[in-house]
Amino acid sequence: MVCSKTNTFQYVQERGEEFLALFPHRYDFIYAPHPNPQERPNWKSESRYPLSDRHLLKGEYLYGVRFESETQYYLIDIDRHSPYHPRNAPLALARLFAALEPLGITDHIACTSSDSDGLHIYFPIAKAFNSWKLAKAISIALENSGFKLKLGQLEIFPNPKAYTTDKTPSLFNAHRLPLQMGSYILDKQLQPINNSPTHFVRMWQSCQRRNVLNSRKIKTLLKKAKQISYQLSNNASKFLGDLNTEIEEGWTGYGQTNRLLGRITMRSFIFNHITDGGEPLEGKALINKIVSTAKVLPGYKDWCRHQHEIEERATEWARCIENSHYFAYGTARGKYKELSASNQVDNELNYNQQQAQETQTKITNAVQDLLEQGTLPDKATARFKSLLKYNIGGASLYRYRELWHPIELSAESENNYAESELQNTETEGACTEGASALRTPTSLLPQNDSNKLVGKGLGDPKTSAESAEGNNSAESAQAIRDRIRTQLADAQKARRSAQEASVPLVDKTATTSHRRTLQRMQEFLLSGEPILLIEVGHWLVKQPSERRSELASHGDCELRELILDLAQIAECLVQMNVSPWLVRAELEEVYQKSLILDLTAFERQCWLSSLIQRL
Repeated sequence: MVCSKTNTFQYVQERGEEFLALFPHRYDFIYAPHPNPQERPNWKSESRYPLSDRHLLKGEYLYGVRFESETQYYLIDIDRHSPYHPRNAPLALARLFAALEPLGITDHIACTSSDSDGLHIYFPIAKAFNSWKLAKAISIALENSGFKLKLGQLEIFPNPKAYTTDKTPSLFNAHRLPLQMGSYILDKQLQPINNSPTHFVRMWQSCQRRNVLNSRKIKTLLKKAKQISYQLSNNASKFLGDLNTEIEEGWTGYGQTNRLLGRITMRSFIFNHITDGGEPLEGKALINKIVSTAKVLPGYKDWCRHQHEIEERATEWARCIENSHYFAYGTARGKYKELSASNQVDNELNYNQQQAQETQTKITNAVQDLLEQGTLPDKATARFKSLLKYNIGGASLYRYRELWHPIELSAESENNYAESELQNTETEGACTEGASALRTPTSLLPQNDSNKLVGKGLGDPKTSAESAEGNNSAESAQAIRDRIRTQLADAQKARRSAQEASVPLVDKTATTSHRRTLQRMQEFLLSGEPILLIEVGHWLVKQPSERRSELASHGDCELRELILDLAQIAECLVQMNVSPWLVRAELEEVYQKSLILDLTAFERQCWLSSLIQRL
């Protein structure tokens, strides 16, 4: 028996359904249950079978379709909050239509996309055209006219997807079908008139007769486009596909923010210039992309518990990937070079390096200013608050603590107790005049009388002379740090001499200060706050090895074990250079708990073991 060759499985088409026939490609469709008013649908993909007319007519779900290799229409999606929406820019649409007219596109059908008041503008064309070339030409025409294609702001369908050498073709993005719940046909004044499929078909056919693509213009536009061509290897194509699979479903429950932001960051950093065009993202542009992508994903508003700090989390992830082994695909670091660009090394500092340098300079200048005014506080907390007044962020101060923290700037380790906010410097029981002068100092200089040294710097005579002559030459950040350390060392020696001369009970005072320091460290550990644990970790790495045992010198065996674990965790976090945000994120993802103290003893030991293994 000879079997005839089987054709590709086809969906059941309903006769007389001209409207549904306008969207013939039904494979890899998307669907979502009808959402509540003003809520986003929770879209999912279906690739096992094509979408049939009968499913569409039943209307149980919202549906969307993709594009095949050729298309007879394209679609522009403008979000309600986009800067190009008529409510925000009344003349933007006219500019957009004018940009497309040279391609032979003059007529369109405008619809509301849903009850969110977004716009879907359909452009039917007379003859089928290559989907990728059409998408690329339209994106170039719009970008040349100043429009910025951006997810959730201005999108085109089909999208200019990346070319792949894999046997499995990459998919075009899917769009919601028109005239479903919340979608209406609009007139020229963008007022809703009806949702009649018959009316839509008549308008579609009228547009098709008038929209005759200028193939020569499109070919010229593609040829002259100043864009770099890439091709994806099989492995890269699979990597991008895996990232898309994880990202597109968005949030389906709590505890997924860390992983989703990580995947969004990887896709944006590695592939965005391929999928969306333009230059590879870095710095602020990368952060904005991560945030905008996360906010439009399904389930973000329902399940993401970090919406109030999403930009900070995105910043952490952006910094993490930029300092990792990952790189933008197709750049000089990768296997596939840019086909039309030279592989010159860019010697300019990237965004993060520039920001870091500016922040460090700002901190050192602020410390120098406080020194010159004689108002640099002794204690870290007071010094921290003083530096905040110079418009320096708290996170930056923690990151560059070596530039201002008393421990870091101290020239003598035995004075660490006296200089740190974490160690109380007040001398109890002292009754001499020298001790009294040291109780609440307003300057790092020894105070021999009641007059403050206002306006007198701590620099050497040469520096003072240069200042008097009006020399405004800028010092390097390192030179400023060295000078500050020298000045602090001189001030500390002078204060120590005054203290030794005036206070006979130095050993007792040091013991009291040490005891208070240990107590403060214990309080920080038992708070369970990641930022305070990291503070303890910074202190521990500068202490002798027996200091951890002193911290745990407590009669309660269970409490002693807890403190020892927390102290070891604190040191691990410092050695790994982990931010407090990532600590919370890991706890939520792995243990579904946001506080370290919420962990059981077993969970705490498991987490500690995993931290040690990652060192």
